[in-house]
Amino acid sequence: MATVLDYFETDFPHVIPFDQEVGIELTNRSGTIVTRTFRARIHSDYDANAIFLSAYISDPEYSIELADSFLEHAEEVAGRAQRSVLSSGLAGDPQIQGPDLRFAGRVFLYIDADIPESRTEALVGLGKDRGLEPIVRGRFSASARTREETPVAFISYDSRDKDDIAKPLALKLAAFGCPVWFDEFSLRVGDSLRESIERGLRECEKCILVVSPHFLANTGWTKTEFNAIFTREIHERNHVILPVWAGVTAQDIYEYSPTLKDRFAIFWERGLDEVVQEIRRMVSH
Repeated sequence: MATVLDYFETDFPHVIPFDQEVGIELTNRSGTIVTRTFRARIHSDYDANAIFLSAYISDPEYSIELADSFLEHAEEVAGRAQRSVLSSGLAGDPQIQGPDLRFAGRVFLYIDADIPESRTEALVGLGKDRGLEPIVRGRFSASARTREETPVAFISYDSRDKDDIAKPLALKLAAFGCPVWFDEFSLRVGDSLRESIERGLRECEKCILVVSPHFLANTGWTKTEFNAIFTREIHERNHVILPVWAGVTAQDIYEYSPTLKDRFAIFWERGLDEVVQEIRRMVSH
């Protein structure tokens, strides 16, 4: 399961981040002044001409106090950033200077501690009173996001069918709230391809086979995936495979796998929308 820190590190991949460690002096219960630190991040979005902030706070004792202090000084932090960030822009785009970026007022608080919902709501209210738009992403949020983002289906396809079939199918399913394991979405830099695929094949509820002439002619990776999926069906004694036939005949399928021929199939020729609706219906069963 992804953690609060995981989401802090990977959210907002398309903007330029500037990290800093923030130290805050607080008074503890015995009246002693203590210093606590947390990570803050300034996000410069040159496309939107805006700055927004985030912070990762994991101190179990002072998480609320640190978050509140960060909100109190958010305008100051953003103001300093506007003077320090560099200009940016793609070739041919007009250059945007750091001081031209506007603080959007959005502050994302990644609080990795157990805090009651009432305290979270109070924190958001305090931020709004200061003219900010705070968003709290805590442990409950991370858990809920992980559940929503866990792929329910694995897409197995020949790479030559990626642009015309597999990718449009993956995008459409995701748009309808049916996340899938698709290499372009699911692999990150440094991931083991074999281990990631094996995990997807093992953990996803269903495995969508894009059965095309390319798929049938591929005796390498797709054949290995098919064998792994079929082995899982035998082991679990459950129907896992959802075949999508694309430009193939029943005889083609029979020659590849007699068992696969007798499986209920969805025909790509019916159109993307109908295929997606049928897959969603099958996955929800």
